[in-house]
Amino acid sequence: NERRLRLLNSVFELIQTGFSRSGEAVQMALALSWQVYEEQDFYDDTFAILKTFFRDLLIFSHAPKKIVNLDFFSQFEDIRGQLSRGLILDWNEALFEVEKKRASNCSIRLTMDSFFLKLVKTGK
Repeated sequence: NERRLRLLNSVFELIQTGFSRSGEAVQMALALSWQVYEEQDFYDDTFAILKTFFRDLLIFSHAPKKIVNLDFFSQFEDIRGQLSRGLILDWNEALFEVEKKRASNCSIRLTMDSFFLKLVKTGK
């Protein structure tokens, strides 16, 4: 659906921008956080999409044909060599923390800002 495509394109763009232009990437991270925050009715969908994205990142190097988001195969291929497994695991853990904080009624806006800013810190 359109929301999934928009979200995944934004996350890929954020990660790729973080490789070289961190100032621009910070602005992108905050804009993406605001976009997600504004769509509060779709948090469950958003988190489901993000979970599949990070799952795909983890398995792409080992089983590329097994990713869920096959329509983004070339984007995964573009970034796979630039991200360490440890970094991807850190991002997965950060997403899990966002979900826990959301469940405990923490400030979702600050939590999302922090999460998307973590995606700016890329590289091996």
